[in-house]
Amino acid sequence: MRSCTPGGPIGGLSSSRPQQPAVVDTHFISSGSSELSPELEQRLRQLLDEGNKIKAIKELREAMHLSLKDAKDYVDAMDQR
Repeated sequence: MRSCTPGGPIGGLSSSRPQQPAVVDTHFISSGSSELSPELEQRLRQLLDEGNKIKAIKELREAMHLSLKDAKDYVDAMDQR
């Protein structure tokens, strides 16, 4: 039976490839709300006004297929305006 040293790779496997940082598409964030439909922007504003920031992030992620970080950054920027 193979043993695994603490802090070592699981199952004795190792990866010789360095981990790549995630690629972030900032297109939606840098271009402002022009990428959103007026209905979606209105819905996100409504959710923010009601204090539902997490729900706004979730709806934006689903509608625009964004990562959690990108959606959060976008909603945070909307909340600051």
